[in-house]
Amino acid sequence: MPLLDVQDLHVSFSMRQGMVRAVDGVSFTLEEGESLGLVGESGCGKTTAALSLLRLLPPNGRIDSGKILYQGRDVLTFTAEELRRFRWKEISIIFQGAMNALNPVQRVGDQIAEAIRLHQPVSEKDAGKQAQALLERVELEGRRVNDYPHEFSGGQRQRVMIAMALACRPRIVIGDEPTTALDVMVQAQIFELVESLRKELGMAMILITHDLSVLGDTCDRAAVMYAGQIVEIGPIETLFQTPCHPYARCLLRSFPRLQGSRSMADSIPGTPPNLIEVPPGCRFHPRCPEVMAICSREQPLLLERGPRHSVACHG
Repeated sequence: MPLLDVQDLHVSFSMRQGMVRAVDGVSFTLEEGESLGLVGESGCGKTTAALSLLRLLPPNGRIDSGKILYQGRDVLTFTAEELRRFRWKEISIIFQGAMNALNPVQRVGDQIAEAIRLHQPVSEKDAGKQAQALLERVELEGRRVNDYPHEFSGGQRQRVMIAMALACRPRIVIGDEPTTALDVMVQAQIFELVESLRKELGMAMILITHDLSVLGDTCDRAAVMYAGQIVEIGPIETLFQTPCHPYARCLLRSFPRLQGSRSMADSIPGTPPNLIEVPPGCRFHPRCPEVMAICSREQPLLLERGPRHSVACHG
């Protein structure tokens, strides 16, 4: 039994224009200690799928159908009390914007200690000591538990978010584009820190990003998402060396390579489809450089192409 098994997940948002099918039939598994990347353009459903695992959707979002099995139990059947015990203890999340996720009028140590005391029978003093140790683990000075979020730089705030995500030793950590708005050098430091802590603590991880290049050193497998669906999923080496779906190949070509020629990277023409009125057939066919007649008529199934490697493409 996998640690996490997501089966045929459908999530929609109620908008003035109609119902947006943000996640439409997504399935994947996550093994103990494994790292899985969710990659794709903005709006493809990566974050929505991840927030659904914790049932943290905004008020206008709803999970229409599917199963989210954590160690065999369906998270969608949890009561409010079961969810409170589940979040942060079993699955935690590093949010995209640390300044928005942290309370600006509360010391960071108190925020970390609050998560600890919600899940562990420890005193306020002991929780404070654990918060200090967690800051030191993410390479910040322990004394900074008394500082407020605005007293940290962007990279330091992200380290505080990592410390908070690790506070209850969860089995799974979700990183929702954890280095957005940070410079390249700080991004590299954050990813290196997350990966070293993951291996040290034996955690599984789901890393959300639009940049395929960051997955090579941090993920065992990756799922390429487009318009609310997974179009290819497999080992990271396979996706880098022999991607099968045209969208996965386009994503790879759209990022510059240090060893490549000094020229502009290729862009993907067109825009993703409107998820209120989804086009028939393959959702990528209006932008696909390898489109065939069948692509506009029939939606391809996600079928196995190799060991743990599946692709949804008629080609």
